[in-house]
Amino acid sequence: MNTKLVRSEHLLWMTPILYGIVVYITSYTDIVMSFYNGAYILVTFPQLITAFLVFLIIPFILHWELRDRNLRDLVISWAHILLSVGMVVAILFIYSFTLPINVKWIHYTGELPAVQKWAYYNSIAIIIMKGFISLQIIYSIYATTKLVLSIRAQKRDDLLIDEDLYFDKHEEMGTQMIA
Repeated sequence: MNTKLVRSEHLLWMTPILYGIVVYITSYTDIVMSFYNGAYILVTFPQLITAFLVFLIIPFILHWELRDRNLRDLVISWAHILLSVGMVVAILFIYSFTLPINVKWIHYTGELPAVQKWAYYNSIAIIIMKGFISLQIIYSIYATTKLVLSIRAQKRDDLLIDEDLYFDKHEEMGTQMIA
């Protein structure tokens, strides 16, 4: 089997798809309901999985490039992969086991225990989602910076080599003319 097919960064797209399918089949409801900034957000599990994959596409490509150019820091790479996978699993787990609630329950006098429990899990899921998005942005900036610095250093080295060859060639021609 080709080693390019067995890479750690493949966990970034396999986990949301595989665990998302399991969650979609086993959850209480087909729709994820979240409350953020005064608005209810309703999405299906396939839409949530697609959102995870969209956020992970650039870090996946950057992992791939850093590995191919031998610039990858093993600790940072694995930390990013494991944290990302853990956050995806945590968010899908929270949304799969929170019981569906009725939006109108919020208007009841006093707070129902089901609404309190749902609000707590909703806030935890949103905090993890913000952390997940922040982690992807931070890793993307880190990897892009590392790639750009490497490309600049390679261009500088190539330029120096070209200059050395140019001067060596002219020096050789000059000694041939004298002789």
